[in-house]
Amino acid sequence: MIEALKNQCAHSIRLVQRADPQYPSNCFQYTFGVDLKIVHETASLLDRLFVSGAFVEEWIIPELQEVALNSVSSGYIIIYFNDELPTHSGTFQHGRIISKWGQGHIFEHAIEEVPINYGLTFRYYAKISPIAATRNFIRFVQQDPDYGAIQELFQETVQEWKVRTNKS
Repeated sequence: MIEALKNQCAHSIRLVQRADPQYPSNCFQYTFGVDLKIVHETASLLDRLFVSGAFVEEWIIPELQEVALNSVSSGYIIIYFNDELPTHSGTFQHGRIISKWGQGHIFEHAIEEVPINYGLTFRYYAKISPIAATRNFIRFVQQDPDYGAIQELFQETVQEWKVRTNKS
């Protein structure tokens, strides 16, 4: 579909990697590196608990350092906003953006080459580590009003993650 779009509108969007249907993820999970297994197992217990724009707004952005456009270099992240709400994110690489579109594929594209519903406002930030982002997701889940119903299974998943990443 992206290739066919070139007939209607010139663009430089390039497929980087096809989505893995066994492990679906979204742009925020991809950009911030929140542990796939924790997110998948959590969403299987309470489907509203995933790496959403609301999660990014409340648990990630407050920990990020915004970077001026003239200071951006490869490895920094970009977050797109629609009405000041985070809608999309990606990683800046050599003047281009690498991002996952929905639960679909990963694309390389120019800054403005995103679906219009992602918004026209964007900001650059220094990257947070995947471990810090995953820890924030764990805290996000633990503060949910229904956490008690999934606590035992969730703690097992978190313990497995700590063993896999050698974190305590």
